[in-house]
Amino acid sequence: MTSPWLKFVRDRAKNWARIYRLWADFLPEHKRIWVRYEKLLEDPARELRRILPFLGVAVNETLLTCAVERRQGLFNRKPQTEEEEGRKLTVEDVLSESDREALFKLKANTFEELKIE
Repeated sequence: MTSPWLKFVRDRAKNWARIYRLWADFLPEHKRIWVRYEKLLEDPARELRRILPFLGVAVNETLLTCAVERRQGLFNRKPQTEEEEGRKLTVEDVLSESDREALFKLKANTFEELKIE
């Protein structure tokens, strides 16, 4: 029997893929840009150099450098308890290996279908 939590996760994952397909169907290519979170984390300057012109904003190297250097922000929430210190909830904490694989496969298939690099 599937737990309510797992059903919720699966339903949301399917909705996520459906939303991506709707954007692809209804927005012409010249009016959309796909931004992958992983790539933004990996190389924010490269992604911002791609995003800003799409938005019609000139790339200012000084401001770009400032944004990249301060990407963590100036105001981060402090841990409320000692247990929270250094603790981050991961996908491994909430999903089994087979469920993680199914979600990652859905994501990969959606990106491949829509030609999102």
